[in-house]
Amino acid sequence: MTNKEAAYQAWLGYYKSQKKIARDTTRLVELANEFSRSMGLSIPPAIPVNILGKMGLKNVPGIRVAPGFDKKPAKRNYRSR
Repeated sequence: MTNKEAAYQAWLGYYKSQKKIARDTTRLVELANEFSRSMGLSIPPAIPVNILGKMGLKNVPGIRVAPGFDKKPAKRNYRSR
């Protein structure tokens, strides 16, 4: 992850926590994408799906999704029978 990609993700995380701005997540992503363009990125960085889930930004239009861990692995029973 480059510094610009980390800054984009941090920007989204910070402003997602600001209640007045984060009410409209679609607008929040539009602003984040504009921020990424201001840093010189032609396309916004992709964020892993597990991070998007933690941020509450899954399935928001305009956000790029990177492969990640969508679900926790199933617990296995290692007890012998």
